[in-house]
Amino acid sequence: RVEDRVSKSHAFLGIGFEERGAAFDFNVALQDHIKFVERGVAIAEKTIDWHITDLSLKEGQSIAINIPKKKTPVNPSSETSGSVGLGGLSLNGGLSLNAP
Repeated sequence: RVEDRVSKSHAFLGIGFEERGAAFDFNVALQDHIKFVERGVAIAEKTIDWHITDLSLKEGQSIAINIPKKKTPVNPSSETSGSVGLGGLSLNGGLSLNAP
């Protein structure tokens, strides 16, 4: 649609194709372009501007981190002989690992 701003009269413009396949391909290309533009707008709206938020420590601020000490076994020699450690779990005595 084309409109004259002064007289407010309008006209519709169209494109003619000799073959139906060419018209179909043109329509698909237009639809793909519209989807591409809409996706770009959606991504731009979701984008967070990380430069706005200042997460740095201000003068005089500090961070305290508590790291628990590693527990030492009561009898270190029994811990290494005959047990299998799995992320802090010990399979000592209650499970047999012998082949049948």
